[in-house]
Amino acid sequence: MRTLLAFFLLCTPLAAQDLPSDLLCEGSSPDWSLTVSGDTAVFDFQRESQLSLMLTTPAEGRDWPVALTFIGRGDSAILMVDQGTCEGESLNASVLTQRGETPLLLVGCCYRDR
Repeated sequence: MRTLLAFFLLCTPLAAQDLPSDLLCEGSSPDWSLTVSGDTAVFDFQRESQLSLMLTTPAEGRDWPVALTFIGRGDSAILMVDQGTCEGESLNASVLTQRGETPLLLVGCCYRDR
């Protein structure tokens, strides 16, 4: 399924406004996931947090990357999604977040929610 999705997305240029509203983004070393469903998300990194989408920001003068800003009760996360090949998939992911006073940058891939 991922191979078919990657083929479709690589053959069909996406613009930021075409970003799917349901995404599963994940990475390893360290393990994390961010499951986006419309205007809400579940962020799982060392603990699980419910987040709300507050802002979608495309790059100035370009279609990509796109920043999705999520805010929750005790956590926040900025998901940067960019085109490119990510382990055979089509969307690269970076998450800017923090634990306590320590800023963190997590990297991985995004897929249409499976």
